[in-house]
Amino acid sequence: MAKMSYPVWTQCLYEHFVRAGEVMIGKKIGIIKDMDISLQQYVDTKFIYVPFIVKQLEEYDKNRNTLKNYDDFVLKTLQRLKEAYKP
Repeated sequence: MAKMSYPVWTQCLYEHFVRAGEVMIGKKIGIIKDMDISLQQYVDTKFIYVPFIVKQLEEYDKNRNTLKNYDDFVLKTLQRLKEAYKP
């Protein structure tokens, strides 16, 4: 990721969330096919956690009323990410 100007892990992680957010916005405005293509391009360019984060965002969107706030959602997502990608 350093070659793509993301030399620090946190910057890379932030960018994963930004790209996942782009996919979610695109799907909400109805350009689902384009977002499926974008999602694959993100994975191809080494943003491998974007699909996982998109799934978490979709869950968050469905259950917004039961979750405290977005910050709590992000913390839960990071914990789930850690568990899902254990070495």
